[in-house]
Amino acid sequence: MSRILNTALVSAALLGTANLRANSNIVFANEPLTPLQNGRFNSSRFGDLSIISANQESIIVWSHAKNSFIQHASNGRFFSWEFGDIQLGEHSRWLYTSRFGWVHFGENEQTFNGWIYSDKFDWMKIERPENNVYIWLSKVHSWAEIATDNTLYTFEWGTLQELGPNRFRSSRFGIISSEDSDGWVFSELFGWLWVPGGGEWFWAHDRGEWLGIVEGDKIWSTAENRILPVTPPLEELIGTRGPGGGFLWKPIAESTGNLVVLLPRSLTDSNREAWIKDQDGNIIEKARYGGVHNGGREHYFFSRRGNAYQNVFVVSYDSAGNLVHWPIANGAGRITY
Repeated sequence: MSRILNTALVSAALLGTANLRANSNIVFANEPLTPLQNGRFNSSRFGDLSIISANQESIIVWSHAKNSFIQHASNGRFFSWEFGDIQLGEHSRWLYTSRFGWVHFGENEQTFNGWIYSDKFDWMKIERPENNVYIWLSKVHSWAEIATDNTLYTFEWGTLQELGPNRFRSSRFGIISSEDSDGWVFSELFGWLWVPGGGEWFWAHDRGEWLGIVEGDKIWSTAENRILPVTPPLEELIGTRGPGGGFLWKPIAESTGNLVVLLPRSLTDSNREAWIKDQDGNIIEKARYGGVHNGGREHYFFSRRGNAYQNVFVVSYDSAGNLVHWPIANGAGRITY
């Protein structure tokens, strides 16, 4: 923990949140905050801030420009309820988030009413009716919410998994390409689909018919009644075999007591995402990215010890953005490739 952060947290514990808001010597994101009116502060990374709570363990702020709660803990971790884990970029207005990739927070006019830009989903808007968090994904023309396993569930597309630039797997429509932001999305199962206003009816241009969502991931066709999505081949869900020379499955990490996976150095600085998937390619758990250590290798942490995962795959991306995997038969042992 840095001395500056330690000083801020101690000050928070001694002064209390109310007095902390009036203090001009507040540090957040390793940066002294500039006091504004009405107990607010300004940060070059997070914009106009209000301090929600503070103690010896963490400071929680509300970023008015980012429309997000952000927590900076004494262990240095940044977390946002909307964006997941946050890593500070070299440039003040770019942040790497575990849920949306690189996110850019511009001037106030660029973040007006909760609009932000991400490299995965283009422009997004965040709204919070009652206690829910809804996100408008302009690239796929759909409202989405964050599921309990941190995946995105969209009202139109179902579960949405990123496969690469402008490519996602929709549980309802198979692989979709979303280069057009005007409501047109290409589905490898149904051709060009148009979503008028982000509703639950799709005009299938190539088929000349309307498709609708009736329940779960079942599709209603005006011509063929119910259509079930085609199950994709396993390779589309887990990719090809990943490279060796540095992969390590460590069932019990010294730092957390749970599983940690190290990827080969050749994949360092790629997409910084990894999952454990079952034999059908379904996601069991998404990893928490833990930085680059031990010979320049990316570290990924999981919520349980290695023996909890049997006959699974570790899945990540190669440097070209393609899925790759490493098979794990018995997760209780130390495994290298």
